[in-house]
Amino acid sequence: MNLPLPNGASGLNEMDSQGLVDAQRPGTPSIFTEADRNRVIHLACQRTESGTPRYSQHQIAEMCQMSQSWVSQILREADLKPHKTDYWCGKSPDPEFESKMIDIVGLYLNPLNTHWCYR
Repeated sequence: MNLPLPNGASGLNEMDSQGLVDAQRPGTPSIFTEADRNRVIHLACQRTESGTPRYSQHQIAEMCQMSQSWVSQILREADLKPHKTDYWCGKSPDPEFESKMIDIVGLYLNPLNTHWCYR
């Protein structure tokens, strides 16, 4: 279906035939590379060298030589919330906690077929 053009319009011109081209964006270009962003994400998703559940944003910022606000922005853009992953996992000082946790969670995922009765 061809729609009529307004008066004075001649259809496609030279710029239209090139297609849409993204214009130059205002503002300062990013000072961090994709490798910098990947390092922040990597550090946010791993345990610390001391074995604690995760690095804080301040620790990541120091290790990557950037501000904490940049770390926060990178994690927000990647939709990562590592601070919400350790509500109960990894907070126990018991060195066998992880294996015990896996056993308990495994029982919830694959319950035993036997019935228990306590009196």
